[in-house]
Amino acid sequence: AVVSTQSTGYELLAEGPHALESVYRNSARECMQVYRKPTYSDDSYLDVYHKIRITLKPQQKECLKQLHSWRDQTARTEDESTAFVLPNHMMLKISELLPPDQEGIL
Repeated sequence: AVVSTQSTGYELLAEGPHALESVYRNSARECMQVYRKPTYSDDSYLDVYHKIRITLKPQQKECLKQLHSWRDQTARTEDESTAFVLPNHMMLKISELLPPDQEGIL
């Protein structure tokens, strides 16, 4: 039987005891999964760098590396996603432009 995620316990029981048991088994299996945060290394920024189609100068590349590190630390401290803290496209734009002051970022 196909079990809808909107089904109530009564609807599942009407389909037979196996449908409800299946939902409980699947739920238990999902609850046993543990999320592990990815580890961070000094070269982690290269994953982002290799996805872009431009070549950054050494100073721009160092900026990307520093921003990537800051973003990761901030995301872990605040328990947020890295994309929420600073999306890739913004991080790359800042690295590319190298604004001299805070106003250049905003």
